[in-house]
Amino acid sequence: PKDVCEKRRAVGLPFRECDVTPLTFLQKQLILGSLLGDGSIVRGKEDKNCRFSEAHSIKQRDYLLFKYERLKPYSGKFIEYLGKYGMECKFSTKAHPCFNTFRKMFYDEGGKKIIKTSTLGYITHPLALATWFGDDGSNDKWDYRLATANFSVKEIKLLIRWLKRTFGIKSSLHKHGKYWYVSIRKDKLNFKRLIRLYLPKVMSYKI
Repeated sequence: PKDVCEKRRAVGLPFRECDVTPLTFLQKQLILGSLLGDGSIVRGKEDKNCRFSEAHSIKQRDYLLFKYERLKPYSGKFIEYLGKYGMECKFSTKAHPCFNTFRKMFYDEGGKKIIKTSTLGYITHPLALATWFGDDGSNDKWDYRLATANFSVKEIKLLIRWLKRTFGIKSSLHKHGKYWYVSIRKDKLNFKRLIRLYLPKVMSYKI
């Protein structure tokens, strides 16, 4: 890769393909849906720009590879490693200015992930919903559930209103133990119809 970069420089081309290939609309929706779920935007100590990153247990390797493939040419290395609870896998994109915007959309000044009405206005495609469900969704007997433990009740209510306004999906706030989650009961079938074409086959067991 280093030699390729040097040759590109020699002929007056940008170092990387991602520098001349803008994120597509669907790539942006995939990232936005992931940031509602397990994805994160990080900045390395030596990086001027941010990058998207996500990790899962090795059981979800194929699901993470689905994201890795669809985020090319921005995708960096896909690695497998021994984590605290067993084998895990993760990948990060290359650092790029486009990810700085996502950082501002989803994080406060202290680095905490947050939900804002202005951010939700950009999440308009069922692919984002399918991605969020792939990350944090589960299928109970009576409803679909979206884990939202990292968000405040106020933020979860924003998500509920956004689901209804943007996708016509009715949902409600429920609590399991000390954690709140989004429950989709009345519109469970409609939600399934909305996301099933965009949910990777490896995650179809969830619906």
